[in-house]
Amino acid sequence: MTEARRTQAVVDEFLRGFLLPLLTGGTVRVGRALAPGVLEAAALSASTDADTDAAILEALYDAAAALTPTRHLRWPDRDALALALACHDLAVLSDPLLDRAFARGARATIAGFVRTLTQAAAPVRTRGGALLRHAIVSRFLLLERTDTVVRNWAYTYRYYGRAVPARVTAWKTVRRVQTESSQSPLEALLAALPADLGGPALLADILAQSPVTRILECDPHTFRVDWPVASVLSEAGLRGGLVRSLLAADATRASEAIGAALLHQAGALRSGSGSDGPLVRAALLFAFELQATALLGRGAAFAQTTPGAIAAVAAFAALVGTAEGAALSGAHLLDPDDLRVLRAAAVDARRRVGEASFQAAHTLVLAASIGQAASIGEAASPALSPALEAAP
Repeated sequence: MTEARRTQAVVDEFLRGFLLPLLTGGTVRVGRALAPGVLEAAALSASTDADTDAAILEALYDAAAALTPTRHLRWPDRDALALALACHDLAVLSDPLLDRAFARGARATIAGFVRTLTQAAAPVRTRGGALLRHAIVSRFLLLERTDTVVRNWAYTYRYYGRAVPARVTAWKTVRRVQTESSQSPLEALLAALPADLGGPALLADILAQSPVTRILECDPHTFRVDWPVASVLSEAGLRGGLVRSLLAADATRASEAIGAALLHQAGALRSGSGSDGPLVRAALLFAFELQATALLGRGAAFAQTTPGAIAAVAAFAALVGTAEGAALSGAHLLDPDDLRVLRAAAVDARRRVGEASFQAAHTLVLAASIGQAASIGEAASPALSPALEAAP
């Protein structure tokens, strides 16, 4: 067998045994770690199994449709495949069999594969690319390993993430076979690895390459609007889908997270370090759409239980209750009946948060408005594009 055929066989097994069940909710199979050189072969050619290719593409479209209508996804996509291969190797890294005396040295090599593959993914540039990454990374975060302990009258067997052979559980009554299974989430498995491997950091690096996933997984303590996140939030159709998903999952957490990001941006302005207008604008539009959708759809205002939640409510008040804010958010273009509801809610929100919080939010609105004309559409490099390119 030629080297090209061997590499294609590896790609086929990766797509069929790992990526497809990852996307469809099956049991993934991981074998040997895949070196970064496999990426080029995977990106240049699809699987030799047409059914596998069709099933993967269907699963990717299903994942994308859960957020926003998508007419075309380019597959195979090199950047999404780089992250998928990184996910595969990170799962391999968690295998306890690598803790054997003569296998431990391989872990550092595998961790290096994960870093190289993660860094091989270029900054996201299109809506389709952002959705492909999210489809893969979001499912990877849900992985669990099933560990099974089998005891009989004489022996105890342990199978970590592996199927129990039928012979081990045969004659259950005669051999007094007892089976116990437990599930360990991926995050816990990586945290249990030796500290020098940096398992949690490797997972965080993969997550950083999928801005859609970062938004949906937003942590009020750590969420920030950087350029990749801003590029996603600046795409109106995708932003709307994210808002609907967050409201259905945990509206309070989403409000606190975007409010915390706004507080961080306000702190940067006060310290004199500055804050990029497009980043502030993206955060404000997200805060506005999140609360406007909740008010018009559910008739409920957000609670103000944390500083982040207060900042998000104050941003909404400034985006509806000031001329600059209305121009920035487009609130003045809404249906008159909806606009009346939002204006009344903005007046109430300004009263609830207090004048100091409202003025702080208004300062952010002014910063975004001033920076908008000069910054939107400009970037130091293609990697810093403040908005996604139009999907083909």
